[in-house]
Amino acid sequence: MTVHADLPPYLNAIKKSIEDGYKYPLNEEKLARQAGVSLSKLQHDFKSYYCSSLKDFQVSIRIRVAKELLRCNWQYSIKRIAIEVGYKSGESFANVFKKITGITPSHFRDNAM
Repeated sequence: MTVHADLPPYLNAIKKSIEDGYKYPLNEEKLARQAGVSLSKLQHDFKSYYCSSLKDFQVSIRIRVAKELLRCNWQYSIKRIAIEVGYKSGESFANVFKKITGITPSHFRDNAM
């Protein structure tokens, strides 16, 4: 991820807010209000500076945390890990995980052990 010297100050706060609340539904309008900018400006600036949409950034955090849980908590079910990282069902989590990583969570876990 490229860091720009001219990064608008509010973007670090938005990034941290997403990192801290990755388990919860992403409310882009609320983030824009908190930052005091329009939704379109927030979306544009975030993508310009972090090369990712707000939602894709959140998903990347969820998948990174899920990978760690899959590696270290073999006793957790896939559904439990899905819920731990903010998905409502194991199926939706598995679909996103496979889309991002190219393999299912179960396959990832089997290869990680």
